Amino acid sequence: MSSTAVSSAPVSPQVDTASLSTKVRHYLKSNQIQWARFSSLVLGVSQSRLSTLLGKPKPWHLLTRRVQALYQRMELWMDTRATFGNNPYLTEEKPDGQKSRGSKGRPGRKTSGWRKKPRSLFDLEENNNFISEKMNHEVFLVGAKV
Repeated sequence: MSSTAVSSAPVSPQVDTASLSTKVRHYLKSNQIQWARFSSLVLGVSQSRLSTLLGKPKPWHLLTRRVQALYQRMELWMDTRATFGNNPYLTEEKPDGQKSRGSKGRPGRKTSGWRKKPRSLFDLEENNNFISEKMNHEVFLVGAKV
């Protein structure tokens, strides 16, 4: 019996690093995904490392196995997990281009049925009516004494 030795080194398919970097950058931007979140959860590297990988992609044959593995992981994630428009952290924009801020910029605060709290006595309608009546009455009394 003759046994043939099989190489245990896996043959890695070459990845076009430049086009993959462009696709990943576009995906992260269009879905408003933070680079730090993506790099730590998907690749297990820091945000600055992801920035280097996406900003300065090198040809496949010049990369070390570790860096090739990062690009392969990015490609696998883009092929299987990336879904456009499915980011739960995505913030919606108003049609006129202004971001939705909610009540006084606090997220999660409901504005329906909520009235603005008066900050002075002049903000209450009943006080304004009372003051205007008193002012008219005093003007009438001052004019009568002359």
